[in-house]
Amino acid sequence: MNPPSNRWFRKALSFLVPTLRISKPSWQANWLELEKKRFRNIARWLFISTAIGYVLHFVLIDLPLGKSPIEVWIAYRFGLTAFSLFGLALTFHEGFSSSRFYKVPVLVAGFLFSIMQAQAMVWHPATPYFYAFLLPCLTTVMARMDLLKSLGYLGLIHAVQVPTLLATGLETHLIVSAITMSLGAATVFRSNMISDVNAFLSEQLKDEIQHKLNDALKTTKHKEKALAESNRQLVRKNLVFQTLLESSTNLPHFQDVRELLEYAIDQFEELFQDCGVMMILSDQGTHRFGEAVYTNIAEDTQQLMANNYRKLLNDEFLNSLKLSVFNDESGHHYPVESLISLPMISSADKVVGTALFIGVQMGPEAVETISLFLALVTSCAENLALTKRLEHLAHTDNLTSVYNRNYFEREIRRHIRTNTEYPDLHFSVLLVDVNGLKTVNDYYGHKEGDNLIVKVANLLKTTCRRTDVVCRLGGDEFVIICPETKDASKLLYRIRNRESSMRLHFHTEAGQEIEMPVSVSVGLASTCQFSPDGILRAADELMYEDKRKHYQLHQLKRSS
Repeated sequence: MNPPSNRWFRKALSFLVPTLRISKPSWQANWLELEKKRFRNIARWLFISTAIGYVLHFVLIDLPLGKSPIEVWIAYRFGLTAFSLFGLALTFHEGFSSSRFYKVPVLVAGFLFSIMQAQAMVWHPATPYFYAFLLPCLTTVMARMDLLKSLGYLGLIHAVQVPTLLATGLETHLIVSAITMSLGAATVFRSNMISDVNAFLSEQLKDEIQHKLNDALKTTKHKEKALAESNRQLVRKNLVFQTLLESSTNLPHFQDVRELLEYAIDQFEELFQDCGVMMILSDQGTHRFGEAVYTNIAEDTQQLMANNYRKLLNDEFLNSLKLSVFNDESGHHYPVESLISLPMISSADKVVGTALFIGVQMGPEAVETISLFLALVTSCAENLALTKRLEHLAHTDNLTSVYNRNYFEREIRRHIRTNTEYPDLHFSVLLVDVNGLKTVNDYYGHKEGDNLIVKVANLLKTTCRRTDVVCRLGGDEFVIICPETKDASKLLYRIRNRESSMRLHFHTEAGQEIEMPVSVSVGLASTCQFSPDGILRAADELMYEDKRKHYQLHQLKRSS
């Protein structure tokens, strides 16, 4: 046989105490807050009505009936009025209203009103119905207690009232009838609490479901946003990769480093619209400033970066550069305040250039892809530099092993263009002419004249810096280009110093040993003093002026 089910017990307990169905602590707190709010409104109405009712009762009923002694009735009526006003004040006290004792004033008032009214009205046969039992029942309803507490509260009042009522001679059946009516009325009125609790549970469940739906919707939107951002980044990364992959096939076809860099920066401009990009590549032979291309960068910023091209990978310099680039007065408004500097690394793992991206947002994948593309650009630039070095061999003078005229004309055009674009990057030119070459050729033969030219070429090569460009224009004329040099007077001083102690030794056909001083005329000009287009003309004029002084001095020595 199956054991008896306890479902009936749970139903009975749920009927007596409906709040037991509220199991969640958060819901219990919400129910308590809701009940406190309802109770405060009812209690205020109850105390206001009681205070006014007892005053009117005394004025309209007690005084006309002439109840005596009048002092007792004044104390009774106005005492209850004062208690009602005190209870009303407590409902407005936030601390007391929020405490666990917020129902005590109403329960005490109902108890006092019921007991005192029953004692005062025992002379009337209907007292048990109107004052002794209906008033307590109404108090339980207003107190919004569950059925079990309401019946316990009524039982307490009845236990105190019944002896008093029986002592007055009221009939027992009237008392029993009133008790039965009060208990029945409380049962009927408080049974609707089940409906209140069910409605509350439904509302809480609805709110919880709505809250979960809102959370799920927020989570879904967040995931959709993250997915859309991920897809956008993926599309962007694919676009970057595809564009750079397609353009990389064209890189090996360029014959000039500048054209190579301009093509690369065009690809970056297409990928990063409204952003600034600048690429600076050093000269592969000297590691000095070589070529620079840019897009969407202010002119003063170009000059600043060109003058500090060696610092573009230095974090401290980049921080100061960022303040200049994103200045409100700079005239350029980039999408974001981002400054990314990527090195251009050669096959020998040496940094030979820098690519600077302004206002570009890059993830790790984009940086990796662009770095690979820059490596390819650098590799192509290295190949062009190798080709350039091979051309250098073709542009070398056979007699002196310095550069020839063709190489000089190409280099001077490049330096003039660089100085025109970046005026702060100056260069100097020294035009050198060998004195007395015609005399040596005429008196001692062209072989000794060639030895004199070689002697002067060696003088210039060993005196000049590694970055200086020494070229033979033809015959006895040489030219020196000094990159990134405002004043080459120190070089001129070294040449003069070496020249003063240099001698050309050879033997005549008769076996006589000849010692001849080596002398050159030099014209020095710099872009600090002359325009880049007129620097050669200025150097030539200064060289001829120096030659004129040399021959005048030589003639004076001979005459003396």
